[in-house]
Amino acid sequence: MAKKPAGKAASKKAPKAGASVTHPEEYRAKRDFGVTPEPIESAPSVSGNMFVVQMHDASRLHYDFRLEMSGVLKSWAVTRGPSLDPKVKRLAVRTEDHPVSYGRFEGTIPQGEYGGGSVIVWDTGAWVPMSDDTDADYERGDMKFRLDGKKMKGGWALVRIKGANATGKEWLLIKERDIYAQPEGDGIITEDAPQSVVSGLTVQEMEDRAAPAPLPRVVKPKPKPAKIKGAKKADLPTAPKPQLATLTAHAPSEDSWLHEIKFDGYRTIARIDDGETPLTTRNGHDWTEKYQPIADILSTLPCGQAIIDGEVCVQTPTGTTSFGLLQDALADGNKEKLVFFAFDLMYLDGYDLRAAPLAARKEALEGLIQGAITANSAVQFSDHHMGDGPAFFGQAANLGLEGIISKRADAPYTSGKTKTWLKVKTSAAGDFEVVGFAVGKAGGGLGALLLAERVNHKLHYVGKVGTGFTEREGARLVKALHEIIRDGPINSLVIDPESAAEVKGATWVQPKLVVEVEYANKTGKDHLRAPRYKGLRADKAAGRVGYQSIRRLLPRSPDRSGQGQGHHTGDRQGARARPGHQPDGRAETLDRRGRFEKAAGQKPVAQEGQNRCQSHTQSQEKEGGWRGGLGDGTMHAPVWAG
Repeated sequence: MAKKPAGKAASKKAPKAGASVTHPEEYRAKRDFGVTPEPIESAPSVSGNMFVVQMHDASRLHYDFRLEMSGVLKSWAVTRGPSLDPKVKRLAVRTEDHPVSYGRFEGTIPQGEYGGGSVIVWDTGAWVPMSDDTDADYERGDMKFRLDGKKMKGGWALVRIKGANATGKEWLLIKERDIYAQPEGDGIITEDAPQSVVSGLTVQEMEDRAAPAPLPRVVKPKPKPAKIKGAKKADLPTAPKPQLATLTAHAPSEDSWLHEIKFDGYRTIARIDDGETPLTTRNGHDWTEKYQPIADILSTLPCGQAIIDGEVCVQTPTGTTSFGLLQDALADGNKEKLVFFAFDLMYLDGYDLRAAPLAARKEALEGLIQGAITANSAVQFSDHHMGDGPAFFGQAANLGLEGIISKRADAPYTSGKTKTWLKVKTSAAGDFEVVGFAVGKAGGGLGALLLAERVNHKLHYVGKVGTGFTEREGARLVKALHEIIRDGPINSLVIDPESAAEVKGATWVQPKLVVEVEYANKTGKDHLRAPRYKGLRADKAAGRVGYQSIRRLLPRSPDRSGQGQGHHTGDRQGARARPGHQPDGRAETLDRRGRFEKAAGQKPVAQEGQNRCQSHTQSQEKEGGWRGGLGDGTMHAPVWAG
């Protein structure tokens, strides 16, 4: 947990979040949001006191220092970046106000657009003014405040330059003399710590990750199901169960396997029947209304009946998929951000294709949908790579993807968990039931979730997770948890004696929430090491999360001397999460009516998540989530985990 800013001024009240959405007109006028991945607008953050420093490699490298005030991010361009040396006064040129959502932006702005170049979140956290009238300080051009970030802490000042030649935009950013000050002779923080606190990337690495333009696709003929080997004439199935993958440590290398990227979203079955296209979760819940743009496109496919298997996702600016962004889009009603990656075809126009080999089903699927979609459609074909699974996995790990799915190309579609579909993750992860929570030591917010996994109909305590929560997500979790509080742990919960002190003082809840958690490995007592919260699984029911038998899931790193460079098809449209379709970051509407699902069958849950564009090693090194309070009951702005 971050240290509380020193000094009595830390008790000053944080600036209040605005009550309504603010639209920075100058910011909007300078950008073409049909081209740039930058966000358009947003509501204020929950805390209303975010600060962020973004490293921006545009026409020249600089640092954008931003303070959340009056529902926007007041912004200054600091050419050489902040200095921890009080003797060094950095020129900070006032620029246009930015939407609050920009404080979470990382990515590459296309060349030729305003500010073209790569952006990383160099630092972020919370700020507290040292006076009671922040607006007056700003107008006067003399602001003193305290920062609590990953890199910038303690007292700082922004002072506007006055004089005959001053335009009013020139300010000085100055570090206060306190315990966090450091002479530049002892090191320059911008040089010593150039990485993002979100993704762990440098600005050059972010540039290298910029998605290339998709390659043209070979046109496939419209499928004729009667001619597919193994196809059987049959009525349209009502509710087929999805095939599930078995977790394994290594990708198969045989040529008989094909490999797809593992999408980070909600598994979804599309059932097309004469224009009607219900979309259901893996547990059979109808989410058509939530996915309406997807259903609209699927209803235009050149078929009367079909059943398509796929995953609903939201993409990051770098082309990966993010479960957290998906949940946030659902909470805000941003349906235009949703993308359905179709990867299997179970039924087509009077023929059940589940007995047909996977390769034939995928070829038919591609022929069915390719004529009805574009590079920016809400429906996309999930491409694949044949053979050499370890090389494909290596490329996926290098791109910061969650993992891959390996499938036998000659195998039929079989409902339930099978060994003809295998999933290989770049980090260990599992689903766990929430049995309690701890309150943060500062600010009274969420400190940690207490986790358990089900073994032989009993829940076994496996530790707690206190990182990975964003400010917004933490607030929603707290609300949901308070609705299911109970007096003590449930009778079926097994807690080993060594954990008694760890759970002392916890607030216990009914085990109705299922969360996904990354972790390094497990202890001998099956406790999670280095856990990090990833997201709430609204598509999975408590009581159905089984024992996770693989203790360590991290495969050995592939040979990075170029292995697989000539074989990986991940740069093709679809195989790399369709890089041409990037989220536009449209307005966060601050829909406070969104609620967490308390059990399976209710409406989906949404919360702020984190972009998983990082290797397992990076995920262990970085911190995330809530970082306590500033001494006045306000929560720190989140440190976003990549």
